[in-house]
Amino acid sequence: MLVPQSLADLTPETLTNLIQTVHPGTRVERVTVNDLKDSDSTETSSSALVRMRLDYADGNPKGLPESLIAKMTQSNPGLWYSNLNAMYANELAFYAKLRGEVELEAPIGMGGAMDDAGRYILLLEDVSKRGATVHPVLTEDVTLDHVRAIL
Repeated sequence: MLVPQSLADLTPETLTNLIQTVHPGTRVERVTVNDLKDSDSTETSSSALVRMRLDYADGNPKGLPESLIAKMTQSNPGLWYSNLNAMYANELAFYAKLRGEVELEAPIGMGGAMDDAGRYILLLEDVSKRGATVHPVLTEDVTLDHVRAIL
């Protein structure tokens, strides 16, 4: 399976192939990219983050999220956090194998893939549409009280 590495690779066909690994029969008709945070942004984490809106073919009979975040390999492979293959593989496995079996507050997994070179993509529900706040790794506004509330 092709692992997209640029915005140009995020085609309806490629996203359809990824999403069908966990939601068979789903087809993407149109992709609108709203935002990209990559290695030049302090708002990313260990991945490039692409916010997008999907229009599904035949409407959305499965009630899948239309707003997604794609976590992708950073475009600058020289960054230390661009080579965290084991972490990426674990996150992909969680959403592919475990997410549907556990009851916890987490995004809906919409598919993902990783190639032999360690390039990866993970499609997730954009939980900010449900009012959640996602703090980037370099944030300074998370307090001990925030962490206690989460735990």
